Amino acid sequence: DLRCRLTVGWRAASLLPAEQRQQADTALAGVRDEATRSGLVELRLEAVLALAERAHASGPPATARTLAAALLLEARASGFALLEARAAALAAPR
Repeated sequence: DLRCRLTVGWRAASLLPAEQRQQADTALAGVRDEATRSGLVELRLEAVLALAERAHASGPPATARTLAAALLLEARASGFALLEARAAALAAPR
């Protein structure tokens, strides 16, 4: 089913090494987009969080903070407290 396929896609992309960042980002963006079209809010937020975490680990800090700040607001509004907390940690200036 779609939820399972997207969950596996998100988790698999999240585990790719830094050398495969572009491939991971493309896969995560695909999960995000498909989850958005399908109304699967939690999976979309998880994909955005994974993109923010990857940007935090190996990309420009401003990109990670921007993604995380938007995610924080949406996770809070949607009632996903754990995602909100994880996004808040990424959104905080270092």
